[in-house]
Amino acid sequence: MIQSPMLDWTTWMPATCLPLDCFCEGDAGGVLRQPINTISNLAFIFVGAWIWTRAKNNLGRTFAVLLAIIGLASGFYHASLSFVGQTLDVVAIFLLPSLMIVDNIAYETKRPFLSLAWVFVLGNALFFALIVFVPDLRRPLVAVFSLALVLSERRARRERNLNLLGAALGCFFLSFMIWIPDRFQWVCSPSLPPLGHAIWHLLNATTAGILFLYLDSDRDGIRQSSA
Repeated sequence: MIQSPMLDWTTWMPATCLPLDCFCEGDAGGVLRQPINTISNLAFIFVGAWIWTRAKNNLGRTFAVLLAIIGLASGFYHASLSFVGQTLDVVAIFLLPSLMIVDNIAYETKRPFLSLAWVFVLGNALFFALIVFVPDLRRPLVAVFSLALVLSERRARRERNLNLLGAALGCFFLSFMIWIPDRFQWVCSPSLPPLGHAIWHLLNATTAGILFLYLDSDRDGIRQSSA
């Protein structure tokens, strides 16, 4: 296959999972090195578009845009299997949790969300630097960030529909149980399509949609500040 030098991903710095540790789907070469894992990220963009139609202010629309960015970053990673793609993919993971944490801080301090936007930007810039220079920290940082989000939710004590939160956590847990065997290639088979990581994408996009409904489930939730 002839492709332009701009899209010859083999000339880019490779992702740390290469050559043989990039989930069950193999490297098909070309523009989309992992076609199924790439295209399945459209789920994030579709759910983001749905959230956009339901958003009542700029904060809700920001949630939708960040979800679309997650899909684009993850899609680029799987298309290129490059270190740049890997870094953007991991950084994008922090966007929604950090948005929720800053929203909780704004709620606690009774400040407009936009007045704390610098915390969101600075925090994610720090995560970006850490992941670039110490890529092995990416998974521990996800765990730390998840704990920080849970603690911020408990501290804020906001009245929301906990059934929706439970549904989001259950959906994410299910997706993680599918991610593990695909990530470590425990169930890969030449006779079966490599759908494990694609299902992870679909379930996580669903989780994000449910999480938005959770955030928007009370009067003071994601609508708490439009200024």
